[in-house]
Amino acid sequence: MHFKHYYKLFNECSVSIPIRIKKWKEHFPNSFLDWRRNFIKIYQITKDNKLRQFLFKILHRIIITKKELKKFNNGTDDHCNLCSGRDSIMHTFLECNVSISVFSSTIKWFNDIHQLNMSPSAEQILFNLTDEIASLSPIQKCRVDLLLLLMKQYVYSCKILSKNPNIF
Repeated sequence: MHFKHYYKLFNECSVSIPIRIKKWKEHFPNSFLDWRRNFIKIYQITKDNKLRQFLFKILHRIIITKKELKKFNNGTDDHCNLCSGRDSIMHTFLECNVSISVFSSTIKWFNDIHQLNMSPSAEQILFNLTDEIASLSPIQKCRVDLLLLLMKQYVYSCKILSKNPNIF
């Protein structure tokens, strides 16, 4: 055998999980996400490049929050602008009372419009996992994906601008 054969065998045998996916698995240990599908879904949800970049940043955990700013000595505190809890990516999208109310009122509005009783989990909201919601038609899944992505971007931009989100 030549060296290139050993190299090929080594590359086939050594599979490493990216650090960002390991971090998400710490928060969602029972999750069996198909990460390839999630990264491909970035390009299926919308054609808008800013929204694609935003979802890419969420999946790669490179969204800037006050926690990261303080970590790199660019911020004075790590408290949320909206609820004064400790800021992080998880807090911004899943734990902040303001963002929870934005998501719940948006989902309630969508359910009222489409006569549904959908209640996505935190993981489904964060990663746009509408494929797992059986009660939705394909067009409704596309709409929910885009709606959740827009709501995440809206909450994040309100947080950056220190504005209180106003939905209805």
